[in-house]
Amino acid sequence: MRINAAQIEPLALHYIDAKRDLEDDIRKQGSFWRRMTEDLGLSDADVESFENALSDLNHKLVSKSGILNHLKENLADVRRVVSAEGGEIDISPVARKLRDLSKGVDVSFAAPGSQPFPLARHGMGTRSLASLLVFRAFASWRGQQAADAGDHVHSLLALEEPEAHLHPQAQRSFFSQVKSIPGQRIVSTHSPYFAGQAQLEDLRLFVRRDGETTVTKLRVSELEGDDARKLRQGVVNTRGDLLFSRAVVFFEGETEEQALPILAEAYWGCSIHELGFSFVRVGGNANYFPFIWLAKRLEIPWYVFSDGETDTIKHLKRALAKSGHTDAGACQNVFVISNGNNFETHLVAEGYMAEIEAAFDRVQGKERFLDDYIDSMHGKRGKKNKTRDYKSEDGRQTAIRDVMVEKKTRMAEPLAMALCAITDETRRFPPLIKALFDTMASDLGLTQAGEGGL
Repeated sequence: MRINAAQIEPLALHYIDAKRDLEDDIRKQGSFWRRMTEDLGLSDADVESFENALSDLNHKLVSKSGILNHLKENLADVRRVVSAEGGEIDISPVARKLRDLSKGVDVSFAAPGSQPFPLARHGMGTRSLASLLVFRAFASWRGQQAADAGDHVHSLLALEEPEAHLHPQAQRSFFSQVKSIPGQRIVSTHSPYFAGQAQLEDLRLFVRRDGETTVTKLRVSELEGDDARKLRQGVVNTRGDLLFSRAVVFFEGETEEQALPILAEAYWGCSIHELGFSFVRVGGNANYFPFIWLAKRLEIPWYVFSDGETDTIKHLKRALAKSGHTDAGACQNVFVISNGNNFETHLVAEGYMAEIEAAFDRVQGKERFLDDYIDSMHGKRGKKNKTRDYKSEDGRQTAIRDVMVEKKTRMAEPLAMALCAITDETRRFPPLIKALFDTMASDLGLTQAGEGGL
């Protein structure tokens, strides 16, 4: 049994690449625009009437235009050259046949209160969008024709990078336009704004590793209670770039968000963006689970850098257990600050007081800022109504901790820069941060800057 093209057409796969442009489609034979406009669906009587009107229009244009008449008279000499006496030369400024009109169609777009502007003069974003909307018109028109004839059509669209030439907000908006195209839609995208609009179960991640391409999907049915909503609203909608990461580091607060990327750049000699890493603040110690679950299911290498406070560790262990890691201590990709410290107090405990004080002076614009702080704040009420004691044996360390808590978001970047400026390579990276970077380097086949490059 032989199958012809007409039989396959209802199941045809239509591929639209990232170079789509309605201006080109209008001129290109076989484009969706030309396939729709070559037959305008008019009766024979209407076609004859319109073509007669076009002939009359051509005659009037030529007769009233001195330039066209002059051209016609000179072109008449063609008859002598080709020995066609009695032949006739005519000029048609406008196509005489309706089937030829589509070749010269122009599309204009006018914003409110402005003059119409030809599509050819618009940017590639508008022209790309218009090209895809023409396909939507083609698919819906063909589907309606099939339905009227008692037939069925299952259109398949393979669309490459719908985000091309569109700004982020337009990418989000464009998702609904693609979704409204009849049939099945297979979309390849590198846009977190576009991917973030899709249903979680519709996402497929293609990753090439060691010469092989693997495809992973999210099994949303594994999630319990409100976890699916948290995953969508707390992760995919806000940090969709995680989907495209080579590796991801999770942490709790703003200090790590500012400091770790700076330290990572000093460690590897290039930014985390060049490396394809995402450093993600989860926004609270109770929010680790959806981030970890997503990275695990999509087989994206993930790491956690966590404060060591009791409540934080409790929530982290719970998130790890829900993700299948019942023994948090056995997770080689989880790094927890010891002795109940957080990022700031960890640096004090590791002996970086001189660097911290120097960072204070730069941020505050004055020398010996900490001494002035101790003199002015000693003996006053602090947190939980406790009296501040900055003159005892460990008082200076206590004062540093208090300043860093009060000014933590202002201090993170200057402090990271101060650490990067340390000439002693054995002290440049605090031990736990270096352990994190060393593990990532080993897992991902990277080397520290100065040790042979990437």
